[in-house]
Amino acid sequence: MHSSVKRACIIAGIPLSNYREIPADSTTNYALDPVKLQTAIEADLAAGLWPCAVISCVGTTGCGAVDPLVQISEVAKKHDLWHHCDAAYAGSAFVCPEERVSGLDGLDSFNFNPHKWLLVNFDCSLLWVKDKKSLIESMMILPEYLRNKASESGATDFKDWHIPLGRRFRALKLWFVVRTYGVSGLQKYIREHINCAKIVERLLNSDSRFEVVSRSYSLVLFRLSNDPEEKLSRILFEKINKGGDFYLTHTVLGGRFVIRMAIGSASTKLEHVEKCVQKLKSIADEILSAP
Repeated sequence: MHSSVKRACIIAGIPLSNYREIPADSTTNYALDPVKLQTAIEADLAAGLWPCAVISCVGTTGCGAVDPLVQISEVAKKHDLWHHCDAAYAGSAFVCPEERVSGLDGLDSFNFNPHKWLLVNFDCSLLWVKDKKSLIESMMILPEYLRNKASESGATDFKDWHIPLGRRFRALKLWFVVRTYGVSGLQKYIREHINCAKIVERLLNSDSRFEVVSRSYSLVLFRLSNDPEEKLSRILFEKINKGGDFYLTHTVLGGRFVIRMAIGSASTKLEHVEKCVQKLKSIADEILSAP
């Protein structure tokens, strides 16, 4: 779960002792298990607590896991929980019909960040809510100096949609990107990156020295094979980044170190990721041949 959820609890006045993270593992490809969610809710209810919201993810930060939205919505509806889905990174892929997931219509709210993978400059986050009245009423403060005929007539007033009173005109830069590239141009851009990730996955899988842990959208996770303590994988990670031509990131998944190749830059092409794989293999030669 992204750290922003903890921050939201702090802002909302919910003590972090009442914040729950449901453990995920490789048995569900690191997606949220609805059965574990149900068990956690029942445990809190038995303790006299009142669960109020569940946050699911499409494309988690660490490994790009995709939670089963339909089943989670069923659990949320059963217990009258608000179901929000965070698709900050992967939501941009929904511009391509084949990349969309089931269950979006069962959500109470959904957001993604076009600045992460849809060619929009930082920052730009899109939020949908099924019942805007609940959101607006939770935020509304109306001193006399903010009263006006337009707002009182029912016009949308974004001061009641988020924490700050003022806001920048972020929609304008998104509009420019959509008008410049068009739907087909944005689809081509996303599909090229996903195809690059598939090729990286195939190239690494063809080399027995590498273990591909997972691929989700344009994110590939891997490490060196036969490296139970990940010492060699960490050396590989440090060397590829010190070279200055490529920059990869890492995470810990299931208690083990993995390297992340996240393909999402506007200038990244297939030739670049192929050269990166070649460099990774060259460094692996050096590491594994060392005495």
